[in-house]
Amino acid sequence: MMGEPLLSVVLPNYNHAQYLARAIDAIAGQDRAPDEIIVVDDASTDNSMDILADCQRLHSNLIVLTNERNQGALSALQRGLEAATGRYVYFAAADDQVLPGFFSQAVDALEAAPTVGLFCAETILLDGATGQKIGTRPVVRPLRRGGGLSAKEVEALLKRADNFIHTGSSIFRRRALLEKSGFVAEAGSFSDGLLARKIAITDGMWFAPVPVAIWHVHAGGLSRATALDRDKAIDALITMPRLIEVDRDFPPWYSELFERRWRFGSARVALDVTPADKDLLIAMLPHSSADRAVIHALAPLAQFRAARLAMLAWLTIRLRPFRVRDVFLTALDRRIELFKRGRTRAVEK
Repeated sequence: MMGEPLLSVVLPNYNHAQYLARAIDAIAGQDRAPDEIIVVDDASTDNSMDILADCQRLHSNLIVLTNERNQGALSALQRGLEAATGRYVYFAAADDQVLPGFFSQAVDALEAAPTVGLFCAETILLDGATGQKIGTRPVVRPLRRGGGLSAKEVEALLKRADNFIHTGSSIFRRRALLEKSGFVAEAGSFSDGLLARKIAITDGMWFAPVPVAIWHVHAGGLSRATALDRDKAIDALITMPRLIEVDRDFPPWYSELFERRWRFGSARVALDVTPADKDLLIAMLPHSSADRAVIHALAPLAQFRAARLAMLAWLTIRLRPFRVRDVFLTALDRRIELFKRGRTRAVEK
């Protein structure tokens, strides 16, 4: 291949044989196909290697790296990053799925804005067991109409909202990834989120307000399992603000703000399960008698939507994770877009 490869995809795998072919076909079938798809198999014990051998016969750009022993997802991601040669890198997940047009849109944006560190868009969340739509991320769009954000604009944005970069719907400039030394093992399941923020706040980013990927949310998934595990959630509550506080890429005020948002995110996940995880809710709330009283009163009623909404409202008031106005505007924009698409389909019929 002449010249620098443009796009590398890194796909870690551990015992996801049932999803591999679908994920690789969707990646290879993009209208702007990647120059290389690097699968790092983390010592799978299922028939993943057989599936990968079949995929290699179909896709000449598929490279398979294997670990002799299981080292974890972050190690696999880091190994894939270090092996990648493309100007841009996408980190895929075997049980998730990219949507048509994602790669071409991202590459075009990054080529047109050579100073930004990453492209990000929106992700559709589906329940991994039922296939039902759960929602769309981010909850707050960084821009209502899309476009570029400078490093200073990203810093200002962090004061208003967070979690606007989902790795599954982002493509990174490899130079920026390597300048930040890749993934920090101590950050655990949030390492990709930390890395994305570091790049955005130093190099800027490009946002497109369109879905480009599907995230199949599984109850046993790493991020959800961490959020629902009380000890792990509390450990992250200590570890992550400390990592942010000593990192010169972040402004000094961000660690305290991140802590409040982590509390809110973990508590919100605790409300999603049935029955609601009262112990985790209490652990994540500020330590006051009023907080405990509200949760003790409403948690037994959590099977009712009104009680869950009341607890969510209380969490929002107490932890102030974002501006309610921004959530409303994002939801309104999506409603309008959905209405317009419905009218367009009706006219085409």
